[in-house]
Formats: sequence, C-alpha cells, structure tokens
Amino acid sequence: MFGKSEHRSDYQRTARPVVAMARRLQQGELTSPHRHRRAQLIYAASGVLSVEAQDGVWVVPPERAVWIPAMMRHGLRAASNVELHNVYVEPALTQRFPARCAVVAVTPLLRALIGEAVILPARHAPDSRHARVMALLLECIEVKPISALTLPMPEDSRALRLALQVRAQPSISHGLAQHADQTGASRRTLERLFREQTGMPFGRWRQQALLMRALELLAIGTPVTHVASTLGYAEVAAFSSMFQRALGTAPSRYFSSQV
Repeated sequence: MFGKSEHRSDYQRTARPVVAMARRLQQGELTSPHRHRRAQLIYAASGVLSVEAQDGVWVVPPERAVWIPAMMRHGLRAASNVELHNVYVEPALTQRFPARCAVVAVTPLLRALIGEAVILPARHAPDSRHARVMALLLECIEVKPISALTLPMPEDSRALRLALQVRAQPSISHGLAQHADQTGASRRTLERLFREQTGMPFGRWRQQALLMRALELLAIGTPVTHVASTLGYAEVAAFSSMFQRALGTAPSRYFSSQV
C-alpha cells in the first residue's frame, strides 16, 4: 500500500529507528506465527484483528492497538476485512515499554500520526520532518491496562487444551467437571491452574472468551440477536448486559461509537 513494501522483513533492516507500513487483510486471513528483531505496534485502521501470542490473545478494534515486544512470537487473524498498520521500533528505544504484549489506547493524535507514518518513506534523513513525525508517534504510545480486550492463556498443557477448545467453541457451556474428563486433570486442578496462570477463575475466563468472540462477530455486521444466540445466550438482554458491563456501551452501538 502507498507504494511501499508490504514485507515485514524489509522494515527490520532499515537504518531509521521507527518505521511503518500498511497492508490489507481479507476476512479470515491468517498470518502464521512469527517473530522479528524490532518491537511492533499493531493497529487496525479499519476492521477487527485478533493477535495471538505466546502469553495471550488480544482483540484489536479501531480505537486500540497492541504492543508486541521484540522477538515475541505472534500471529494474526482478521475477524473482518482489515486495513493493518504496523509500526516497527528499534529495541534500544523500547525500555519504557513492558516486556509482554499490552494494549495501547489510540488517541486521535496517535491515530493521525500512524496514518501519516505508513505513508512516509522508510528511508529519510535523521533531521527531517519525517523523523520528527516518527519520534512524536513513539512518544504518544501509552500502554493501558485494558483487560476487557485481553484473553490470557494458561501455560499448563491440560489447561491450555481446555482454553483452546473454549476459544474455538465459546458457546459450549460445560462446567469444569465435564471438561476435566477430556483434559486428564481434576476440576479442582483446572480451576487452580486458571487462577494461577491467567489471573482469573475459569468462569470469568470463559466469559472473556465470549466477549472477544462477540467483538469478532459484530465487526463483520452480525446482528446482535444472532451473536447472542451463537454464544449460547437464551436472551439478548443478558448478552447485552454482559457486553455493556465490560466495554461501557451496548453491542449495537460499539463499532459506530469508535468512528
């Protein structure tokens, strides 16, 4: 896009410390797990993206971005058609950022700077206007503890097997007792593992998985009634209440409120 390379490897070798590129992803398109030398800010200028890393899953709607530390293995999945903006940062400039993936709030200023950055050439003079835009962009990146858009994943193989199953089919409402038979761990062990390794009990973790799946479905225009039934809610009101408690707005208004 914008006459620039869409190959991420080309942005790891440039002499400039902060560079950006854009590309389009089609709904359902996957980027296989990979890692690169530079840290990365992943922003969906339009559409909704899921970022899957070794320590969790993040949903990226238009008013949020995800910070990926250097050499962190991660993959992408487009929940809808996405215009993807990537900002790559030299590791030496990332000391103030966490060593784990994190959510970044995209302010109007940061959104404008990212939009400008993906147009600018990767090669520019260190004292140029282009360089000043990139420096200001980096300064405006602020990590926020926004748990509603994050799904931490357990490390234990038994708990992870359950987490992946729920992530694939979040509408399944089996309790831990039924899941225990399939994982080889007791209900009590699974509950302990989820609390210790994700920071939340299984019931809350599962609700978080439902919320993230709801965002992916809403992003492609799925009616709220269908989203609720797909996720196993008998009544739309119960689903809408859960959604609003987590994200502060009704599901029917969520994406229109992000414009």
